[in-house]
Amino acid sequence: MTPSCAARRARIAAIPLLLTASLLFGGCNAPPEAVEEPLPEPVLFSAIGYGQYGTLRDTLEIVIRNPETWAAWQDSLRPVAPFLPVDFSQAVVLLAALPQTTSGYAVSFLSLDRLDTVLVAEYLVEIPSDDCLTAAAETVPFQAVLTPATDLPIRFKRLEEEYRCTFGPRRRGSS
Repeated sequence: MTPSCAARRARIAAIPLLLTASLLFGGCNAPPEAVEEPLPEPVLFSAIGYGQYGTLRDTLEIVIRNPETWAAWQDSLRPVAPFLPVDFSQAVVLLAALPQTTSGYAVSFLSLDRLDTVLVAEYLVEIPSDDCLTAAAETVPFQAVLTPATDLPIRFKRLEEEYRCTFGPRRRGSS
């Protein structure tokens, strides 16, 4: 038998030993336990007002549980149409507002879900991309929604999405 043939047989014979050792030592680690996340339970909500203008200077994510607080915030916002009435014995208001230095932004609530002992209010901020023509103006995109009264804490989850104003390359000239 040639030396290279003997070396090859030795390497081939070592493969089962290596596999056995890796199974023995590698099999000691238990697989990580899957942590089961609670399934979200959708909660109904409805829009009661939205707009682009107001006197706010800071981002606002707030739960409003009484008419006095709501009156103060209503005075600082200018909705497209008057806010719908709210019965605070039956409902609470969620308000998200984001002051901007240019136009083109929008705020809209997407979902409200109960996760164990907290409600999660998810809203979307639409952001104009660089190809959009926007006005250099103070704006306050906002939306207010109504949901059944609750004492549970409410956490806001902000999502952002950029949108384009043009599609594909621009044409030069026409014939």
